[in-house]
Amino acid sequence: MQNKELIEKWLSNSLSETELEEFRLTDDFRALTRLDEALQDYKAPEYDTEAALEKLKEARKQEAKVVKLSPYSSILRIAAVVVMVLLGYLLVFHQKATEFSTSTGEKQLVSLPDHSSVQLNALSSLSYNTADWSKNRAVDLKGEAYFVVSKGSRFDVNTKDGIISVLGTEFNVKSREAFFEVQCFEGHVAVIVQRDTIQLLAGNGIRFSEGNKQFLEVLYAGPAWTKNESRFESVPFSEVISEFERQFDVTIETKNVDLTKYFSGSFTHGDFEIALKSISTPLNLTIEKTTDKHIVLSAVKE
Repeated sequence: MQNKELIEKWLSNSLSETELEEFRLTDDFRALTRLDEALQDYKAPEYDTEAALEKLKEARKQEAKVVKLSPYSSILRIAAVVVMVLLGYLLVFHQKATEFSTSTGEKQLVSLPDHSSVQLNALSSLSYNTADWSKNRAVDLKGEAYFVVSKGSRFDVNTKDGIISVLGTEFNVKSREAFFEVQCFEGHVAVIVQRDTIQLLAGNGIRFSEGNKQFLEVLYAGPAWTKNESRFESVPFSEVISEFERQFDVTIETKNVDLTKYFSGSFTHGDFEIALKSISTPLNLTIEKTTDKHIVLSAVKE
């Protein structure tokens, strides 16, 4: 170190006025002053010169590291600003996300920003982003819902099974476990499943179940479940059981029952006992209640 002699004199308080003025102009003096401030009021009667020099060297090294980083400081500041902007955008986006969900046996009517309406069936959920709704009319659906869409730009319903795209119409979407069905009641809809696009006109429907695709004839003006009745046309009995459990918050156990057998019929949502008989009598099943929440259906032995 070039100012070692001056440093030693400064530490021993033996600098002359001229030497002190000269030493104050050096970088070493500024570093030692900062070190002295850090040590606060430490006033040892004797000084370990070598230890003080080592501390000075360490302080200079740290100072040098800071200087080396300085060319990148502007880049770091820009990066920090970008991160904050992105975080702010994500925060705003999530705050604009609107979600609705129903529990077992519950239905809910949802009004969308464009005055379209959606009625959710039991154990279903709907979400959409209000931030860009005017540019992108799209909702995410899990479960079943009946849509009455106001005319306008393209309207998409995204499900795990596919996308239903319309401009303005009435239709029902059911996306459950291994069951996907779309029924068109007014106008027309495009059902996009993987790379296949199926056009449905009013009075038509399509169903994907157990790996099979089936086109349907829609004979009613709207889905029966919106009037508290579940209606089935040639669906696997397993789907009937699942829908019954969703509407009445019960668990149904089956014994020796062929769940793949097709069922046509209906059950009311308003009377549990009548509904249970409606799904068991056509298949000649016996009913056993183990608890209020657990039902056993058994096939009658021939």
